[in-house]
Amino acid sequence: DNEIYGNTGGQRSGATPVGSVTSTTPEGKNERKKDIMAIMAAHRIPYAATLSIGHRKDFLRKVRYARSVKGFRFLLMLSPCPTGWKSEPDQSTELIELAVRSGLFPLYEIFDGSRYRINFQPDGTPVTSYLDQQKRFRQLWGDPGRLQDFIDAQWRYLDGMATVFPAKEG
Repeated sequence: DNEIYGNTGGQRSGATPVGSVTSTTPEGKNERKKDIMAIMAAHRIPYAATLSIGHRKDFLRKVRYARSVKGFRFLLMLSPCPTGWKSEPDQSTELIELAVRSGLFPLYEIFDGSRYRINFQPDGTPVTSYLDQQKRFRQLWGDPGRLQDFIDAQWRYLDGMATVFPAKEG
């Protein structure tokens, strides 16, 4: 997921985050990003997980597990696009680590659309550490509180799902 339509000049997509500047949203996108993981859960697929290139052990464990599962599997990896994100190529891994550490990109798994396991909790890294390294957010985030509100709501949901519908460790 690079959060844009890259081969068409960096246009907004359903995966583009709120506030992100693209070639078709020069003032920043007004709608929230689609929650593709919730869509996968609604379809009750056997396995869905988010991946981070900055969390190698977790990444490899999930790929191995997905290979062992029969049926449809879905792995979502946030993938920087330096051109679209208006960032430096050598920042890619750091950007993903910041997205995870700030809570913007949660690392978790969903089993059979109904059991959740969170793999990494945010560590309190301010979301501005992530935003400040990308010019695509220059329009909106004079007040990052709006994005932090979204992150907090997303984590209340995920924590609730993992508490009410936990997946066994293993």
